[in-house]
Amino acid sequence: MHLWIPVLPSVPRWRFDIARFWFNEFVTGLSVLLAILLFRARGVKFDIVHFHGDKGFYFSAPILKRVLGKRVILTTHGLGESAKLFPGRLGSRFVSSSLNSVDHVILVGRFLKSWFGELGLNENDLKVIKNGHDSSSGSSEKARSIREEYHGKNIVVGVARLLDWKGVETTLKALAKLKQKNTKNWVYLHVGDGPERGHLESITKNMKLERSVVFLGHLAYEETMTYIMAGDFFVLPSWGEAFGIVYLEAMARGLPAIGCYGAGGEETIIDGKTGYLVQPHDAVGLAQKIEKLFNEEDSLKYLSAGGKKHAEKFSWTRNSIEYLNLYKKSLVS
Repeated sequence: MHLWIPVLPSVPRWRFDIARFWFNEFVTGLSVLLAILLFRARGVKFDIVHFHGDKGFYFSAPILKRVLGKRVILTTHGLGESAKLFPGRLGSRFVSSSLNSVDHVILVGRFLKSWFGELGLNENDLKVIKNGHDSSSGSSEKARSIREEYHGKNIVVGVARLLDWKGVETTLKALAKLKQKNTKNWVYLHVGDGPERGHLESITKNMKLERSVVFLGHLAYEETMTYIMAGDFFVLPSWGEAFGIVYLEAMARGLPAIGCYGAGGEETIIDGKTGYLVQPHDAVGLAQKIEKLFNEEDSLKYLSAGGKKHAEKFSWTRNSIEYLNLYKKSLVS
């Protein structure tokens, strides 16, 4: 069995997003087809083309399937930007036709099923293969150093790009409510950067949280996992996650995780057993859960143990076996 997973180029960001994405689809889709022809000319053989993400998929997948006779698989890790920006009935038909032409559409989380159903796919034909996570990264020694730096404080950790739907603003509002109640001595450490950083820093200042909130910016993976290890619990009330690997990364390192109902947090967090789930945008509910973890050490320990055990079920080995079985099935069908 020969498998090819294309790594696609991109073009610079333009002023008009829809035009940029149409052009991106054409250029990246064309690059896939040209690479296929080049490989064939050199005698390179493969049976399956597996797209991770939809960039370039919509133009090239039907040709790969119908003209060149290759098996084609798409794994979508979220709501693809390209699919969302194809406008109007023609764009919707174009996306649906491409999706229906391939062998398998794989989702990393069940919350994507309804969206793909709206595009004309039968939800029963959509297979979910959940992600795994890495539980080995991070430095215990450096984590101890971070804890010593914030000695006597509860350390709340968040990790995400600073985008609106990540819910960091909700976290800040919840923490501000607790600050007004003089609840415990805490610090919130957020790893990640993004276009919302200026806005979030402004909110932090307006809420007088500057001494309690630290935006660490983008960090390398190892260092990010070290900061998670240093924390007492993890908070990311994101309503846009398809899966949310970071919740598992936190739980694997002994941190109860707080996420949102109806999104990736619900894929990985068992409410009351490995962490807590709150409604999207619910700063009051989030503040209550954070306060509970501040004040109830037994709950913190119970959720920590439950999360660690639960995270063990989500390995990349399991993920790989499921994909290998899918490849085999695709070749014999």
